[in-house]
Amino acid sequence: MITQYYKSQGDEDYGLNLGKDFSAISGTSTPYVSKGLHSDRIPGTERHLISLQYSNSDFFSQELVGQVYYRDESLLFYPFPTVNGEQTGDGFLLITARHRPVRMKLTLNSKPLDGWQITYGLDADHERFTSNQMFFNLAQSSASGGLNKPEDLHHWALSVV
Repeated sequence: MITQYYKSQGDEDYGLNLGKDFSAISGTSTPYVSKGLHSDRIPGTERHLISLQYSNSDFFSQELVGQVYYRDESLLFYPFPTVNGEQTGDGFLLITARHRPVRMKLTLNSKPLDGWQITYGLDADHERFTSNQMFFNLAQSSASGGLNKPEDLHHWALSVV
């Protein structure tokens, strides 16, 4: 049995400063990390994982191997500006994603003749993936170099099963 819990999150006070009006996008300034981040969503990853494996080397003169695996992973990416043809920011958004695969495997390994091995079994796989984008107020985000991120209240979502 394997279990895992992992969490990594950015510092809530610091963020990437892209300069006033996102000037780092057009190359007129250099992005840098600075204090003053104001956002209700902090980038990070959180993962829960469990894997169970069973094997029996003498299962009716065959080897039986079974495995069940589950993972629940949430990713929150750092907000970034969208860029138009003039290399200026025309939107500021954040993407979140959640991935939840469940996998099961059962195999039988047999040696019917010397030098021959046959492996057969079943695999089952189910995944659920959801994602959304949150748009932030462009004027306020741009004025703060991307550090002040008030939500603009329109979202885009995707769900795949």
